[in-house]
Amino acid sequence: MRLVTRPFLLPTEDVVLPSEWDTREGVERVALPQEMSGWDYQTKLFLSRSFEISDRSIVAQCQLGLNARLGLIVTARSSTTKVVRPIWSDIWAAGSRNEPSLHQLETVLEGYDMGGRLTLTSTVVFYSSSSISESAPSKVGQILWRDAKSVYLEGQGSQFPTYCEDFSRTRYEIRNAPWAVEVEDDDLDASFLGSVRVFLNENHKGVRKLLEGSRDGATLQLARQLEVDVARQLAMAALHNDVLTSGERAWDEGTVGAVLANLITMLWPTGENPKHLSNLVRANPSFFDAYIAHARGL
Repeated sequence: MRLVTRPFLLPTEDVVLPSEWDTREGVERVALPQEMSGWDYQTKLFLSRSFEISDRSIVAQCQLGLNARLGLIVTARSSTTKVVRPIWSDIWAAGSRNEPSLHQLETVLEGYDMGGRLTLTSTVVFYSSSSISESAPSKVGQILWRDAKSVYLEGQGSQFPTYCEDFSRTRYEIRNAPWAVEVEDDDLDASFLGSVRVFLNENHKGVRKLLEGSRDGATLQLARQLEVDVARQLAMAALHNDVLTSGERAWDEGTVGAVLANLITMLWPTGENPKHLSNLVRANPSFFDAYIAHARGL
């Protein structure tokens, strides 16, 4: 038998009663789905959730003093951009409360730094207190309760105008390819949705299964490859555009320039110089392709 020793007293799981996560579709509030097929770099994700917390139970079970203060912190983590950041928090006096405390989270996540698998983690933490036991929590940030919710932000190219063709008739030279992507970046002020087109080869067996809505492993992998290839070609177009990489101007929302600039920020969230990245893609395109696959979680 393996014994687990806790470094400090913890409350039971039922001291926190969270609601399910909600999001917004238009003006309607709906349950946050496991997958969001309409996700793209311009998406704003509206999130809401409520928490009912039995402060009295936490204080008693953790043997805290009547001056105890607790914190509730919610963080978001993206599997592709590697961004991890707090998106909401609250701190309150818990020690003298007899009734449960109610906490309502309302926040918005920007699409430019989120992608792949989004993990939302909620934690109740110790903030401060005099203690009545040596086993009581004593350090700021010690986690008393935790749960997590994962959402897959698909972004499989459905945000672009998509056309189905038989490539053996329309694109004979690439008739066995599953898809083709066309990016027009001559006019960075043009509408992004009117400047990017994805053509799917309806004569390709894997693409046919994708169009039929198949969810088997091979089809899901093909969909991920499509997403990565779209991201790769968009990033390639961005880094080959001298006007965009100069960083000398801002772009209106929804334009080619705005989306390509946001994509570079998402793929390189630590803020690499676009000129340096442009030189990299020209000098070592194979490494660049591998990096895009890595960054998009393929």
